[in-house]
Amino acid sequence: MMKRVPKVGHTVLVVDSATIYRMGIIAQLKEMPRISRVYEASDGLEAISILQTHVIDMLITELDMPKLDGVGLLKQVHGYGPVKRVVLANKIGLEDLKQCKDFDIHGFLLKKDCLACLQKSVRMIFDGLESSSLDVLEIQIKNFSNYSVPPTEPLLSSSEKQMIVMMCQQYENYEIASRLGVSENLVKDHRVNIFEKTGCANLAGVIQFAIDKGLVEWKKLLGAAI
Repeated sequence: MMKRVPKVGHTVLVVDSATIYRMGIIAQLKEMPRISRVYEASDGLEAISILQTHVIDMLITELDMPKLDGVGLLKQVHGYGPVKRVVLANKIGLEDLKQCKDFDIHGFLLKKDCLACLQKSVRMIFDGLESSSLDVLEIQIKNFSNYSVPPTEPLLSSSEKQMIVMMCQQYENYEIASRLGVSENLVKDHRVNIFEKTGCANLAGVIQFAIDKGLVEWKKLLGAAI
């Protein structure tokens, strides 16, 4: 039996085969003071290896993964202590809900909404909003997907749109300034305007906004992240 590394504060393991989703989720979790460490895995087998060697408080996993899928992973999680389980899914189906009931899931998040409501969801679950009943899961789903968006389409300048693309590609302010031929202070002002116009609170939200509005493509972002 491998010796497991002790932890201080809450630890979270994020399991998702899509690199850009993992990046967005991890970025949000690291902003939360109560989260001391975030681990990541791209499939169920890699996640099991981490569970064997580290004490994990919360598992956030998608269902559709290579090697060992989310269902296979959830079947084995119970052997690694009281881990809170959160499922990511592309859509909410009756079968998904039934599987959640079977595996005592604490939360269920739609992928298209998860970056907008992740922190709220994690706080709710750590504060004790958890149950394996389908009724409570349905209430959680409604709560998790209820987030605010700007009432009208934001009017972004061409420079701001260019900036959003570079922000998604993780360019620093000085790099953006150099590429646009402007001062770094102007880039900082544009960044503030972008957050205000899009209604996003952080970079993860900007990434989701850019994808939703077609400003960036998944494949290009994945290429930049690798």
